[in-house]
Amino acid sequence: MYRVFILSFFLILAGCAENDGIFPTTSSYALIHGEEASDAEYGATVAISVKSGDNYRAYCTGILIEEDVVLTAAHCVSDTPDMPFSQLYENNKISVIVAQDASNPETDRIFTLKDIYVHFLYHYERSVHDLALIRLDRPVPETLAQPIPYAPYSAETRHEMYYSGKVTFVGYGVDEMDGDNKRLFYTGQIYDYCPMIGNPEDCYLKLPNGEMMQIPVGTLMYDLEKGGPCSGDSGGPVLTELDGNRYVIGIISFGDANCSVYSVSSSIPDHSEWIEETLHPKPKKDSCSTMTVSKTESGIMEMFLLLLLSCLLNFIKKMRINTRNYKI
Repeated sequence: MYRVFILSFFLILAGCAENDGIFPTTSSYALIHGEEASDAEYGATVAISVKSGDNYRAYCTGILIEEDVVLTAAHCVSDTPDMPFSQLYENNKISVIVAQDASNPETDRIFTLKDIYVHFLYHYERSVHDLALIRLDRPVPETLAQPIPYAPYSAETRHEMYYSGKVTFVGYGVDEMDGDNKRLFYTGQIYDYCPMIGNPEDCYLKLPNGEMMQIPVGTLMYDLEKGGPCSGDSGGPVLTELDGNRYVIGIISFGDANCSVYSVSSSIPDHSEWIEETLHPKPKKDSCSTMTVSKTESGIMEMFLLLLLSCLLNFIKKMRINTRNYKI
């Protein structure tokens, strides 16, 4: 799995001065048949990098969904028994790089992580709800990149997911020539979909190689026989076209060790409500002050009584809160 590679990356980094041994040197870890992704078309895809000496090395990928917000995988910005993310983060070793080549970026293309929001149901071992949001220290100028919106949960997005819509993967993983730190893209297709709502037992899927596997709810699966994402592409976007506009429909989570059979991403439409609530929480309303009374004669008395009851319940609730907070 890609995350095994990330753990090894951080462990080796702790004992390396520069770049020796940080990345594997076998083609089995390549982003298969990827092409260079230009700033003009894929500038919103960013590198999540760790600083080693004077250089930056991309260990994960993310996508700019607002001018100062990056969507990525939770395992890219979380601690595990083998991954000291918090230590590196607190020592200002983690940055977001907005550039096609993330190895030696200009200063204005380096952004600091201000806040991190990991999905509240994320579970590392079960690979479920593998999503996180990063708030940057400042907005990314439009001259560098323009955000790509995330796909809503709608009839159109469900059709794309259920009926194997075409997608584009973008990431900074190493390529088949052992290069790394450069943004690449590959066009593929959705192989299968496990919806958030439903029986998890229904998500036992037959892999392209004939084996059976259960994937987490709220995920999409892709066939990697001809190409696709691999190590370093975790957290990278899966893009699709809806009504002529580009949307983020998935975030790469994990795959087979050799990156030759399958890859799995979190389904963004299934998690769109969490993204919206996290970035733009709605203010809680006072049921007493916001309730309106019908102006029709037949409903005036009923609505008045409901309003009175709502106010009474609200008053009792506040009294209970005050009683619990009272100290003798």
